[in-house]
Amino acid sequence: MTRTTASKDAGIDLLDRLFCNQILVYLVFGSEERGWLQRLATRVQDAVAATGATGLRAQRLQHWTLCLLEIFLAGELFDLAKSVQFEPPPLPASLDRETVDDIRAFQRRYFAAFALAVADEMGDPRDKGVPLEVACELAEEFRDAPCAIRHRLVERVLAIQFQDAPIDVFAWLAETGVVPSAKFRQPGAPAVLAEAIAVRAASLCEFEMLRSYIAGSTRLGRYDGGWAKALLTQLPDHLSNESKERLLEVMQAEERRLCSITLKDRFTVFMEPRWREKGYVTMFFARCHSMTPYVRAALEKQSTALTDIGAAMIAIRKAQNPDKAIYAAEGMQETIADDVCTELRMRGLEVNARTLYRHFSTSLRDHVENLQGYYRLLGRLNTVLPAEYGDIYHYYQVGLTL
Repeated sequence: MTRTTASKDAGIDLLDRLFCNQILVYLVFGSEERGWLQRLATRVQDAVAATGATGLRAQRLQHWTLCLLEIFLAGELFDLAKSVQFEPPPLPASLDRETVDDIRAFQRRYFAAFALAVADEMGDPRDKGVPLEVACELAEEFRDAPCAIRHRLVERVLAIQFQDAPIDVFAWLAETGVVPSAKFRQPGAPAVLAEAIAVRAASLCEFEMLRSYIAGSTRLGRYDGGWAKALLTQLPDHLSNESKERLLEVMQAEERRLCSITLKDRFTVFMEPRWREKGYVTMFFARCHSMTPYVRAALEKQSTALTDIGAAMIAIRKAQNPDKAIYAAEGMQETIADDVCTELRMRGLEVNARTLYRHFSTSLRDHVENLQGYYRLLGRLNTVLPAEYGDIYHYYQVGLTL
């Protein structure tokens, strides 16, 4: 059995999250949804630029602004009962609807305040309060954005801002030893690593740690878990009974982990100047693993993660340049597969065009269909879950693979 570590598991979890969002944004979403994302990304970038922030300082400000927007633009669990016909779990005997609503409102404010506190404490002193100011300014403008945009908004915008985030982060994790890869560069050969996306990806992990802590610290935690079970048991007509049973077992295990999380000695922020220190980055991802329960929906095996990422790059570039041949077998000398191989080599990774083309022709189709199912359920329920709540839609996506 292949030996694994907590840090490597967390690293591949991050790659899976980035990979799924890349496929969703570029191969499943339509032009209207990508237009919403582009406008949102541009508005946040422009607002941050107006403060005079540049470089990593600007990236951090953008990230925490988007985190607050995700919290502010989220919906409520009870919205699900309005949009679809299903029987929600009964309220605990000690609670009534008004009390639950009050707890939810407090939980949202607490989450936002915690996120802002981290942003202010770890950011430049000149930027205190800026993420909140910008998020409040933009919240109403994007209140009517599609559900698929507002749900997990931080991940969606990251995908539109950094089209090649999965491969850039893979190269970073390989270079730092978090996710060792036999396909990574020879010792001493330079690799092109992107500092900005590494820091933004690590910031995403920070936000997930906060999300897990908030979800696990509320007294509604187990009641919320009942909503997920009710939805997945009653609604998805594409899941077999066996898949539902296995998925519920996974969800119950995650719920137990969430309810055992405490803030003390666990939550940690990412120190940008140390982004290439192997020991530090490994420690950071080990912390992530302890605080962020996650079940992969696409990159289940490390052995095929790189080729799956490369195959998605081919598909995205083909969609953007439909007249260019994909592979040399089509009788063309310059192909998209060759271009992607060149881009991988620039990052210190070696995979031949034939291997990438094979994955493009086989496994990529399953990943796209899986994300299409995720997208359809989002449209069917048309509800943005509370930002601190587990991603029911992701559980469904996982269920399609069981």
